[in-house]
Amino acid sequence: MARSKNDKITKADLVEEIYGKALVEYKVKRRTKCPFNKEDIVDLVNSFIESLCTGLKEGKSVEIRGLGSFEKRKRSARANMRNPRTGEAAECHEHSVVVFRSGKELKEAVWNL
Repeated sequence: MARSKNDKITKADLVEEIYGKALVEYKVKRRTKCPFNKEDIVDLVNSFIESLCTGLKEGKSVEIRGLGSFEKRKRSARANMRNPRTGEAAECHEHSVVVFRSGKELKEAVWNL
């Protein structure tokens, strides 16, 4: 997989990887022309991300077997905080955060890296 700088995988990298695998699947294994173009894969990845976000906004947890699960959790408000740059007191209001818990297969895949 081609990587962006800082050894991160970006959305564009994912699109390239999926598109490349689709080309191999259709050209080599099925011996037919790939019915997808890169724009179709971009739409697919964007739809996946949009569906994930919509589910989390609705308060649902999103579970992807083999990868893990995403869920939304509430963080309570805190008053005794300080801005590390200025030292002045700050307040943190109650807010939601997204938590990811890796699945068994993902844990096993990266355990010995």
